[in-house]
Amino acid sequence: MTIFVVFRVQDPEKMKNAVEVNYPNDYFYLGNNEWLISDRGVAKAVSDKLGITSNPIGEPSKSGNAIVF
Repeated sequence: MTIFVVFRVQDPEKMKNAVEVNYPNDYFYLGNNEWLISDRGVAKAVSDKLGITSNPIGEPSKSGNAIVF
């Protein structure tokens, strides 16, 4: 498992919901709208799962902008 940090979150409420739905037992809230997430994938996969990545036709992200590292 890799630990990722999600930070510089644009819409904290949407991100909180996305994290809780997609990683119900694999996250830790750091405060200040930042999360640690455990996943077997890569940062792009975590971004996709959280709805940060916009789709190919340019629609906005589902959970707002953020950085996954």
